[in-house]
Amino acid sequence: MHPIESCVRNPVKVAVGALLLILFGVIALIGMPMQLTPEVQTPTLTIETRWPGASPQEVEREIIQEQEEQLKSVEGVTKMTSESMDSSGRITLEFYVGTNMEEALLKVNSRLQQVPEYPEEADQPVISTS
Repeated sequence: MHPIESCVRNPVKVAVGALLLILFGVIALIGMPMQLTPEVQTPTLTIETRWPGASPQEVEREIIQEQEEQLKSVEGVTKMTSESMDSSGRITLEFYVGTNMEEALLKVNSRLQQVPEYPEEADQPVISTS
């Protein structure tokens, strides 16, 4: 017996088979982990500078703006954000994926050394990676 003849003679079996294929396909699609873009860790450096007793405005004016002025020319930086709080300030630098972070750390440290002057009571900046 030819397969086409059996399909024509038994349309209900063909319809049930097609529905089962569609059902199992949908179940497989739902159960399959799908991700359009891979999770990529963006290389970042965080510079935190403490200044006990200083207001956020003082931290911004005396520390953060001076550091940002020096750090804006660091190669590979895609985004720079800063935050000023009571007694401390934080600058976060995001780099291109694949950036050599040891090299970037050295460049950032070198640029921070070029900040003209920190307030007398302020601590030296602390650089951390993530």
